Amino acid sequence: MLDVLSRLFRRLSSGERRRHHAHDFSVHPPGLSFLMEVSAGRWVEEGLSSDFASVGALVPYGFEGYARVLHPALDSSFEPVRWSTVAEWSGRVYHSQMSFEGISSPLAGHGAVVAPWREDPDHGSMEEATATQLAAFLSQFTVTPGECYFGVWEGYGQYSGGSAMLTSDGRGGRLSTPREIRRAQRVKGVGRDYLLYTGHLEHIAGFYRNFLSQPPNLWWPADRAWFVATDIDLDSTYVGASQELVNALLRHPVLEAVPAEFRASVAMTADTINLGDPT
Repeated sequence: MLDVLSRLFRRLSSGERRRHHAHDFSVHPPGLSFLMEVSAGRWVEEGLSSDFASVGALVPYGFEGYARVLHPALDSSFEPVRWSTVAEWSGRVYHSQMSFEGISSPLAGHGAVVAPWREDPDHGSMEEATATQLAAFLSQFTVTPGECYFGVWEGYGQYSGGSAMLTSDGRGGRLSTPREIRRAQRVKGVGRDYLLYTGHLEHIAGFYRNFLSQPPNLWWPADRAWFVATDIDLDSTYVGASQELVNALLRHPVLEAVPAEFRASVAMTADTINLGDPT
């Protein structure tokens, strides 16, 4: 529930104001259909590696290339700060398996000036701006943008009945798990299971339009031209796609991405350059 409150705080801090609608307090994002049956996601289950904490445990096998999209840190005005900027400030090595923990700790002789960020990158989800920019970019590489699938981890409190909310009359209450959530099938990932939605790619914005829905952890188009995965514990998003798409993503003027490999570790300890060899 903390990420819900964080999104609300940032919205209020930025001065954003808008009229609320009924869907603002629904677990389901507007513009998308919730799926009770998830046969569209079975190929994902079959293509994942059993090697926990690897890129392949998040993104299915079979893509020509893989990339890691780095969630930006935020400065005091909630503007994005690139990892390359942090690494330059700290004197650390910027590389494909770096961890934010590794690059944000300055070496001797570095970090004398004020750090360029205030908030660390989001874990488990992308900021709305990053997600919508990525969706706009990916829309150029699919012939089925109108038929996309979005998987959301079933363990969020909004889905499991583990959340509470304060009503307008001051009374609190625990949210019960919606009946369709209890009955729906899941897409089974490695250590995570996901509820599934479908709709147009541009409707990914709906996940950010109400306070109780969560940004998707998995998304892909019906033609399977690419696949996006954001694990709940990670501050990066992984993409599998054609090499052409990956190369273009690495050159994106706004999104910050580095190369990835199917068998590569996604654990923080994989950054042996900045953190030292854990063995």
